[in-house]
Amino acid sequence: MRPLPLTTMILAAALLSLAAGRGHAEQAAETDDQAAIQGIWEVLWSEDGGRRAPHGSVEHLRFFFSADRLRMRMGEKTVAESAYVLDPNQAPKVLGLVTKGRKTAGIYRLEGDHLMLCLCESEQGRPTLFVSEPESANDVLIALKR
Repeated sequence: MRPLPLTTMILAAALLSLAAGRGHAEQAAETDDQAAIQGIWEVLWSEDGGRRAPHGSVEHLRFFFSADRLRMRMGEKTVAESAYVLDPNQAPKVLGLVTKGRKTAGIYRLEGDHLMLCLCESEQGRPTLFVSEPESANDVLIALKR
């Protein structure tokens, strides 16, 4: 068996390092968003099926993100708790929730101290746009700020 030419070995090494770098970059994005989303978020407004919720109904609603849990609180009362996972390597970025065994597919956009969530309450799939439309996967839209 003949040894590989030097140019072939260099090309193979370059491709391997690119692949390893891409995996590292994806892990870094995951870690960055995972760290950045943690904390307390105030709901600014929300829409469900294309209809905006009255301000008073979300005025005291807060989302508390920890490393892998999301607690939704209205004042001092926890109204829901979910496990969550992020996948920032998809476009749009993906959020998955599991609440009492029920899975909810979503997408998110995290820009500094602003967070936008779009969730699908039904089994129609994952949202694709940051809009709220009746009877679609783009069902619930929530705007939050730190």
